[in-house]
Amino acid sequence: MIKVVYPYDKDSSVLKESFNDSYYQKVISQINGDVDKLNNSLLKRITYNGTKLNLKKIITADFVELVEIFSLINKNKNRRKRICKYFEKIINGKKTSVYKNAQGAISNFLMDENLNLKTCYYCNIDNINVFEERYIYNSAEDLINNAPKEVLVIFDKISDETAQEIISNRHLNSVYDYLDKILSPIVFKRLKKEIIDKWVTLNVNEIIIKKNQFTLDHFLPKKEFPYFSLSLYNLVPSCSSCNCKFKGSLEFLPDAKLKFLSPSSREFKLCDDLEFNLFFNVMSSDLTQTLENVTSFDHFEVKIVDKNDNTGFETFLNMFKLRGRYEFHKNVALEMIAKRKIYSDSQVNEFSELLIRKGINKDVASIKKDIFGSSIFNDDEKNESFAKYKKSIAEQLGIM
Repeated sequence: MIKVVYPYDKDSSVLKESFNDSYYQKVISQINGDVDKLNNSLLKRITYNGTKLNLKKIITADFVELVEIFSLINKNKNRRKRICKYFEKIINGKKTSVYKNAQGAISNFLMDENLNLKTCYYCNIDNINVFEERYIYNSAEDLINNAPKEVLVIFDKISDETAQEIISNRHLNSVYDYLDKILSPIVFKRLKKEIIDKWVTLNVNEIIIKKNQFTLDHFLPKKEFPYFSLSLYNLVPSCSSCNCKFKGSLEFLPDAKLKFLSPSSREFKLCDDLEFNLFFNVMSSDLTQTLENVTSFDHFEVKIVDKNDNTGFETFLNMFKLRGRYEFHKNVALEMIAKRKIYSDSQVNEFSELLIRKGINKDVASIKKDIFGSSIFNDDEKNESFAKYKKSIAEQLGIM
């Protein structure tokens, strides 16, 4: 229910083009496929906005454009089947998506591009933040003998297979001394030189690996639409609960209204139109007295409403089980109510005046941020957990 903010201004076509191009280059390097054949034999027969469709356009098209491209590809069943085949591979007799090979590179791209990933874009409850893990080794030999696979493969000469071979031979006293037996002579020579050179010249005894807690959900499912499996704006950073547990086999299908439901769409509406409304079962003549009567969960309800009656709103709520999940976190609202009972506007004003007299420059807004949390007031923190929920409650409690 929060919009994905990409690292370019919405009006900067140059920055957007650069971002899209970087993504395309990263992805295309991870897939084994004849791009020219796809572009020149299949996609060139499809005209989109006056130009011939190509793989780069599919991979970097805005979500709004993806819905339009879908209808063009779907017009010819035979051509659609052949295009789909390009995005599917047979591995060990099983059909799999080319996305599988590119998944790691895509995740790394999103981590490196400062998307400020913090909470799931579907639910705004669970964390999906990026963090760093540091590995320290005393020497190149120490690294070879002890580093996990994710550290080994950062060296250009160590493939996934080579890393696994090194790890599987660690029952030896020193794998480093046996590398020439584990690997081919040419690979061994290049590998040892690269690691030692990097170690001496770059002093890489501390290695930092970025990690994340997000999964990437295909808003338009890759099973039904394999040609969108690599499309940047079809990917929504999400928590495993939303992606794997709740969304599951339930899928959105392309139609004109879908652009309002995807957090990766520039026309996503639920970030603005979805609200959390407080309803009290212990109403009094004024808000202050009503809040005094609230002492437990039974005294109020928080309902999720759509102020503009968007098509698909109920589907979105039901798909991600948002009503039940937010009901479980009702304590967040109760804590805000409890604080509001203690800290009225008059009391906050008194605190501010007292601090200012003591030479501490704390205005009312700053004190409220300290008490109720800064994410309620700062738009640049809207992707913090429960930010939208807290802001809606704060508005109704007269905090803002």
